[in-house]
Amino acid sequence: MTDFMDIRLAYEKRKEARAAHWYDLQQKANSLCISLGGHLGLYGESYSLGEGHEEQRFQIGIFDDECFKRASPVDFHRKDLKVAFAIRLFVGDAQDNIAECEFIFKLNLGKSANGYVAELLSSAGVLQFPISRQFIESERKALFEAILQEVFESWDSKMMGGTATFDGGSFSLNMPASKELLEHQTILLQGESEQLPHDPSVRKTTHNLVAVNQDLSEQIVQLNSKIGRLIRDLSKAHVECAELTSLHSGGYSLTWGGKTSEPFHG
Repeated sequence: MTDFMDIRLAYEKRKEARAAHWYDLQQKANSLCISLGGHLGLYGESYSLGEGHEEQRFQIGIFDDECFKRASPVDFHRKDLKVAFAIRLFVGDAQDNIAECEFIFKLNLGKSANGYVAELLSSAGVLQFPISRQFIESERKALFEAILQEVFESWDSKMMGGTATFDGGSFSLNMPASKELLEHQTILLQGESEQLPHDPSVRKTTHNLVAVNQDLSEQIVQLNSKIGRLIRDLSKAHVECAELTSLHSGGYSLTWGGKTSEPFHG
């Protein structure tokens, strides 16, 4: 019969293990965010809101009630043995008159058999990035580059205003619709295609390609002529071979000087 003290001891060990599990994930997630901020060059940076007020360009928190809230690691959400957190970026340049654009990313961090798995809720869906138990800095760069890619791809749309929030689907919250983005991209591509014929480098490349094509055409004509001669020579040789075979089968034999001997009648 199981003793009550054994049950209590097992419960305490399980409780400690779960607490250690969450604490480890919280600290690793915070480390991941700080590394990301450093990778982007935004951690610790701020920009002026005017009247002596400033806003941090890189913020760590959670996404709750459809909005971002700054939070410490102990407040990260816990779900399915993963911690859920969010980062908010403000990117812009007052000197170049580029307005501050806001980007919000949702992330999860959980454990796997080989270490950890970071999840990025991107516009393309949930992207997973494995990280070893050692949590090496270089192993996180794939995740960082994916976040940078999301920023670059939505940058044109962000210039129109609004906040880009990535949640595993398309970014939302005051952002243009997908159709509008496609139309905008189409206009850009049409403009580039119209400029190509007037680009000196494109004209030079086209001229070189025409010259190469003409040279190849001349070589093809020469090769076809040579093939025609070879075919005629081969046909002539075939006829001569057939004549020799006919002479040989009719009882005639070749003699020196290219003459044939008369058939012998005994």
